[in-house]
Amino acid sequence: MEYEWPGNVRELENVIQRAVVMSAKEEITADDLRIKDRPPRQEFSGGSLPPYDQAKKRALGSFQRQYISAMLERTGGNVSRAARLSGITRAAFYSIMKKNGFKRDKGWRRGA
Repeated sequence: MEYEWPGNVRELENVIQRAVVMSAKEEITADDLRIKDRPPRQEFSGGSLPPYDQAKKRALGSFQRQYISAMLERTGGNVSRAARLSGITRAAFYSIMKKNGFKRDKGWRRGA
């Protein structure tokens, strides 16, 4: 409650919705909101933001990595079950994993 939110209401709503989707717990905590990990807000000034396509690609990649990691953690690394819970085919799930550098090494991990 004491955290001074740096963005607008829509951004806050998106962060909360993401936490609801990604959390396996009944109650959302500050850790679920990843407030500490939030990068500084970028303003629209003098080219401080990348072009739309690049920003969209980064945002989508970040979402995919977080989502895939959370689903694999939730299912104990069972890709078929993770895909089923995600509502996509196993082939599509594997494709997203491959695109984002996930490798099997004592469970599924993102490659360095």
